[in-house]
Amino acid sequence: MIWLRTPPGYPIGRRVYVRGIGWFMYTHWLTGHKQCDKAGRCYLQTWQYIQFRFLHTTHAVRRLRLLPFIQFAIGVGLISPSWWLTSVHAGYELWSGGRGLSTTWFNART
Repeated sequence: MIWLRTPPGYPIGRRVYVRGIGWFMYTHWLTGHKQCDKAGRCYLQTWQYIQFRFLHTTHAVRRLRLLPFIQFAIGVGLISPSWWLTSVHAGYELWSGGRGLSTTWFNART
């Protein structure tokens, strides 16, 4: 995830340089959820949650290049260069009930 704005009091993370883009706060962790099949066999499905946050509140970006973020994640061993990027989303995480949150415009080109 790439966050433009961070809610007050959000945990800090680590400051990193994303080559060709600039400085960001960065954090990651292993997350997941319990998955059960029809026979009742359950297992934990996990994945890496990778987060980059702009250092200062940012209300809009234009032509944000994703490849440097992907290269950073490859460089620290969190993802593999053989994986596929399957989607790009724009939105927000719900904080304080979600009041005032909205996405008004989004465009992506490959």
